[in-house]
Amino acid sequence: MKTILSYRHYLVSFIQLILFIPFYRQGHVGADWDSYGSYASSYLIYSEGVYYPSRPPGFPFFEYMVSSLLGFGTRGVLIVIFLFLIGLNFITHKLFDSKNENDFIYFALLLSPVLLISSFSIMDYVVGLFFSLSAIYLAENYRKPEIPFLILILLASATRLSNILFFIAGLYILYRKGSDIKKLFFVSSFYLLGLILIYYPAYELAGGLCFLNLTNTDHLLFQRLGRFFYKQTYLVGLPGLLVLGYILVKNRKVFEILDSHYPYISIFILFEMSFMRLPTEEGHMLPALFMFFLLLSHLNISTKIQVYLFILIFSANFLYLDLVEVDTPNHVNEVAFSPSIKDGLLVGDYKERGIKGLKSNYHIDNAINQVIESWSNGGPNC
Repeated sequence: MKTILSYRHYLVSFIQLILFIPFYRQGHVGADWDSYGSYASSYLIYSEGVYYPSRPPGFPFFEYMVSSLLGFGTRGVLIVIFLFLIGLNFITHKLFDSKNENDFIYFALLLSPVLLISSFSIMDYVVGLFFSLSAIYLAENYRKPEIPFLILILLASATRLSNILFFIAGLYILYRKGSDIKKLFFVSSFYLLGLILIYYPAYELAGGLCFLNLTNTDHLLFQRLGRFFYKQTYLVGLPGLLVLGYILVKNRKVFEILDSHYPYISIFILFEMSFMRLPTEEGHMLPALFMFFLLLSHLNISTKIQVYLFILIFSANFLYLDLVEVDTPNHVNEVAFSPSIKDGLLVGDYKERGIKGLKSNYHIDNAINQVIESWSNGGPNC
């Protein structure tokens, strides 16, 4: 295991590359509307020089970055997003507890279905997560981390505004490391100023702070809870979830919460609460998943249990065990107990984007029209 530790980030990157090649050859935007919406927003910047956020509150850094790459085609954009995944492998390797043998915990996380699907699509999740975790790493390990932390967390928040939660945790880390009040005030002030400048175009387009209003939040409590709990299983698969539960129960008395754990715990809780508000795409929970596994890396888990966990999570990419049948996954009005083995999440995503890709021009044109129309009279929820 100690031997694997020295090159595990290279090994996992190689496996990801093998899995990425079919998606690259396919060359499609993604399987859901959010991917096409991000592409549409970027295309409008590229072709007309105007910025319409794909959806509130906007994803300015990501959508401007994609617009700068559209000259290389969809495959060029997919390559760049994949490179952010490779960077994420390296920064996660650095953040994992090096005192414990946790290689297969690392492999389980970096080869989990939702991470791979997000990283093989034109979506912002992995880009924002790379900047956020890099900012946390610098805050924890650099001698003078304030300026590098500020730059990276601004990039993370410009990619996705919810990454502001990493900023709050980062401030605590800086304070714990000895940054004085003046430095923290400086970082906070420039961070706030940066956010205002970055999101001002969306504010102006919407005609007020209603650009912050999210879409699809009008769900009944039962629907919201159903979507929230059902979609948690997609992160690691049901068998993987059972193994994680076993690990937590077995180690409940030996795990000691240290001061350094509080930022990870707070990010996990806050992102889960954020997902409860809008339980739609599982990619929203990637920061929570990473925080959970970073905490898990501090436990002394047997190699056998780690291997079981890795096999179960990785296999969910190819075969997926489902115990329930829901009427509509995005609403969950009715649930029926119906055990079944389906296509794995990664395989299913590949097939779905292949079907949509047959009419890619239609979906792109439709997304462009929806993006323009939704911002034509203020923001979508103004």
